[in-house]
Amino acid sequence: MLHVIGLGVSETARLSDEAVAALQHCDVVYGSDRQLATVSGYLVPCSKDASFSGNVICTESSAGTDAVGIDKTTYLNDNGVSQSTVIVPDLCVLPKLSELKDQLTDRLSNDQTICVLASGDPLFFGIGRWLKQHFEQWGISFYPAVSSIQTACHKLGLSLQDVQVVSLHGRPLISLRRHLKQNQTLVILTDKHSYPEAIAQECLTAGFTGFTLTICEDLGYPQERVTTVDVSSEQQIDLSALSDVSPLHVSVLQLKQVRPDDQLSPTLVQADLAQSSQAQSEQSQPDRVYLPEFPGIPDQHFITDGPAGKGMITKREARLNILSLLQLAKGDVLWDIGAGCGGVAVELSYWQPGAEVWAIEHHPERLACLEANRERFGVVSNLKVVSGRAPEALNNLPTANKVFIGGSDGELPQLLDLCWQQLPEQGVLVASAVTENTRQHLLNFYQQRQQATDAQLDTLQVAISKGAELAGQLMYRPTLPVTLFRFEKQAVVEKKAQPEKQVIDDNYQGRAND
Repeated sequence: MLHVIGLGVSETARLSDEAVAALQHCDVVYGSDRQLATVSGYLVPCSKDASFSGNVICTESSAGTDAVGIDKTTYLNDNGVSQSTVIVPDLCVLPKLSELKDQLTDRLSNDQTICVLASGDPLFFGIGRWLKQHFEQWGISFYPAVSSIQTACHKLGLSLQDVQVVSLHGRPLISLRRHLKQNQTLVILTDKHSYPEAIAQECLTAGFTGFTLTICEDLGYPQERVTTVDVSSEQQIDLSALSDVSPLHVSVLQLKQVRPDDQLSPTLVQADLAQSSQAQSEQSQPDRVYLPEFPGIPDQHFITDGPAGKGMITKREARLNILSLLQLAKGDVLWDIGAGCGGVAVELSYWQPGAEVWAIEHHPERLACLEANRERFGVVSNLKVVSGRAPEALNNLPTANKVFIGGSDGELPQLLDLCWQQLPEQGVLVASAVTENTRQHLLNFYQQRQQATDAQLDTLQVAISKGAELAGQLMYRPTLPVTLFRFEKQAVVEKKAQPEKQVIDDNYQGRAND
């Protein structure tokens, strides 16, 4: 049996009766040195003159002192009668997860009862989920406690339902970008790569010039400290107060409304563009907020292999239709074949973080733009870039249940057949066409699926005219129409036999009407 005990946020744990009982009746306790110290008061052995209740007796166990100073010697009480026994468990400092998995498996296989200590609430960005995934078969119980996130919100008077919790622990700092929204409050769990100073710099790089960052350090300890830094475009930004903080901290980021004329002064922040191409450098200067609030990222916010808003990228109007046709869901695996500069792949990844998107591109300049957009919009966790040409580049990818083909380099018929064969039932294939040759290949495939009756079919054409001024007059310029095809795989539908037509001669028909 495995017990997972939340310790809350305090120098000394305040445990429920159930958690104390689990702790005192287990064979081994796992936790960090700090966590083991917080429960030491619950594991102190009984003394000879201790008061007892309910016939609970302390018996002699192995002598010695453990790493946190708990004497492991216990004694019989003066009555010498025992009906139950309290034994101080072994105390183990938490190893790496890979080692912990092996140790717990071995102990549980030998019918040992184990307690694992967890900071805050074990099932809220804690170790609880990992333990449940791997050890549920042995039986697992959880004992909740107040988390550092709850405590920080109460310190600042923030309602928990009004904030978004983001964990950057073990994740790239740049992944914060996908969560940055105007008038949003983020409670952020961090690691050594995402300290408050780096978080503030990330906000500035993304174009946010008005925000408040509050650092709640050592919550529940005597040295507890809460520091707030307000950043606005009207003042010089001093981030020095954010550079020296305790490892035990929670950051609360409150983003403000961005005014249309808000721009970052070059003296406030210098984005690191040293590794970017010239095209990226020209398009990604942090002069305004570019992160989207709603689907339909403006074309000019992407880094492309052409002028701003141009180049090899699926334009917004067609892109929104593609997103709608694909309906990417949590747990989906999608291939974006011929991803270009990443318009479709980035927007899919941005709005559905629970899906896995694989973007395949072989053109060097477009590939560089794709990588740059992946970082620019912070979708580094679930967007994977594959350098190569399809179909060869698909060989080692996880099986997809959704596919988008935006470019094929003349291999479209082969790609359609290959992708369709590997798609599971209810899998979706969406493809776009601008040229007549590509459209004809897709029409042929459409007709094949009609004859095979193995797909639900849908097709539409997106034709947009955009307004522009010419000689002071408004006019609309048509863009190239984009034809979209959607194929959803289904079991083959058996065609029902048509009833034979009854032939009635004219004379009989005439008699019938008499």
